[in-house]
Amino acid sequence: MAAISKRDLVLAAANKDGGAHVDKELDPVYDYVRLGSGLEIEVFLHAQWQLPPQKTAFDNIHFASLRQIGYEVLKSPSLLALAKT
Repeated sequence: MAAISKRDLVLAAANKDGGAHVDKELDPVYDYVRLGSGLEIEVFLHAQWQLPPQKTAFDNIHFASLRQIGYEVLKSPSLLALAKT
């Protein structure tokens, strides 16, 4: 299982994946996280439709992490204290 820090996730997104520019090859750990970290979803439809379960992998899941990091930064006590001065 790959691990990536918040710092590395933000820097990879900003510097290599469309922020400042786009690299042809991304860091393997960042790419693994970006492509869903192996997570898949399987949906079972009504039996009357006689369709097999539909399975798909998550991709671009890193956006949720980046959004959460942005929220944490904007709501940090240190940043809020600066806004009061």
